[in-house]
Amino acid sequence: MNSKFLRNFAFSLIIIGYLYYIYRYIIGTSFLIDGKTYYVLFDDAMISMRYARNLANGAGLVWNPGGERVQGFSNPAVTAAQRDLCSALLAAVGEVAWVEDEALLDPVTAVSGGGPAYVFLLIECLAQAGVDSGLPPELAMRLARVTVAGSG
Repeated sequence: MNSKFLRNFAFSLIIIGYLYYIYRYIIGTSFLIDGKTYYVLFDDAMISMRYARNLANGAGLVWNPGGERVQGFSNPAVTAAQRDLCSALLAAVGEVAWVEDEALLDPVTAVSGGGPAYVFLLIECLAQAGVDSGLPPELAMRLARVTVAGSG
C-alpha cells in the first residue's frame, strides 16, 4: 500500500472517531422529561458536563458536591413556558429566584457565591471563641456548626 492511501485511511478513522465522540456527547448530555428528549448543547461544554455529572450523582445542580445550590442564568429571550420549565427543574434541587435586570447577576453571584465563605469564617470564629473560653476544639466546632445550621 502506498503512503497516501494510509494517510487518507488514518485521517478517515480520526474523523469517524470524532463523529462518534460528538454523537456520544450529544446523547450523554440529553435528558428526558415527560417523554420528550431535551438536548443540552452549551458553549462551555466541560462546565455543563460537570454540572450534569454532579446532578446525575444526586448532588444537585452544583459545581462542587455538598456546596451551595445556587446558579444564575441570563437570557432576555426566555419565554414564560421556558421560565416555568426552568423553575420546575431547578426547584427540585434548590432555591429559584429570578431577576429581570442582567446587571443584578453580579450581586446575585456575590451574595450566593461568596456568602458561604463568610458563613464558614463566622463558624471558625465562633469555634475559636469557644476554644478561647475553655471548650475542647472538637466540641467548640460542633457547637458552632450546629448553631449556624439551626439559624437558617
